[in-house]
Amino acid sequence: MINRTLRAFSFIFLIVFLVGINEAFAQESANHLVISQVCFNNNQVNKSWIEVYNPTDNILVLEKLRISNLKTVNVLPESIQKEGGISIGAGEYVVICADENSFISSYGSEVKSVGINALSHLSLGGFIAVTTKKSGEAKGAVVRYGKKEMSSKITELAGDQVVDFSEEGKSFIRKVVKTQTGITVSDFSESIAEPGKSNN
Repeated sequence: MINRTLRAFSFIFLIVFLVGINEAFAQESANHLVISQVCFNNNQVNKSWIEVYNPTDNILVLEKLRISNLKTVNVLPESIQKEGGISIGAGEYVVICADENSFISSYGSEVKSVGINALSHLSLGGFIAVTTKKSGEAKGAVVRYGKKEMSSKITELAGDQVVDFSEEGKSFIRKVVKTQTGITVSDFSESIAEPGKSNN
């Protein structure tokens, strides 16, 4: 009787322990921002933008934005860098755009947007990456665009997919799903541009 009770207790303890480990890993892996939608317009460069999404339950800070063809490590404006980055609430979006007035004119002011002129200087191909404070860069936080060979060195982090330039009113979007084991992101697919709309 005692042995049976001890075995039952040990089994229950093991299950609770394993569930606890699984939840800890899920919390650790679900800790970064994701580039969820992009519009790289090489005909009207001032209309380029990227949508950054926070799929977690906590406020996250976009600390750095890198564009491969620029030598500078962080293209966020100096004023934003001094503040420590851009805070993005749980389940919220921010759009980084080449020209804020142009973005608001096209999509309205309901979505938080930040104008960064460096986005109007995209090359024929490369990558864009966002760094989450205390987390760094992760899969889903990097997007390759344009000519494939110009971003081949980062396939391990960004994957094989390379996003093309978009026409007016179009974008590339990917689903972002938070699961018990972390964040999963699909490949990008062409869509009607709807920044700030849920795509999970």
